[in-house]
Amino acid sequence: MTLTNRIPNRLFGNLDEFFNQAFRNFGPTPVSRVPDSYRYETDEHYRLRLDLPGFAREEIKLTLEDGQLKITAKTESEAAFRSDFDRVFDLPDDANAGEVTAKLEDGVLDLVINKVAKSVPAVQTIEIK
Repeated sequence: MTLTNRIPNRLFGNLDEFFNQAFRNFGPTPVSRVPDSYRYETDEHYRLRLDLPGFAREEIKLTLEDGQLKITAKTESEAAFRSDFDRVFDLPDDANAGEVTAKLEDGVLDLVINKVAKSVPAVQTIEIK
């Protein structure tokens, strides 16, 4: 699957996660600064799931622009893993930006992005058997 994750405003990419993994046995467990994301692909669509505990539907904003899906959230809730965050995912070329559905249930944001249907040429040659 080519649904690519980018975390904006991070100078060194996933360096934080590298150090969290490398030094996790040397002190208290580090708190994750970004929600876990799970990406799936089928023949018909891409599916993206993010764990967003503590965020309400109104506190999450989804935007699609220039082949990028941006997810931003801000909350005052103490139940959330953090008060705000931004995530950007680069969509594959065959993703249909016009057909995206999103659902928030039990702290999990579930996005389904349909793929562009393969077009049939306007003129086809039919072989006679």
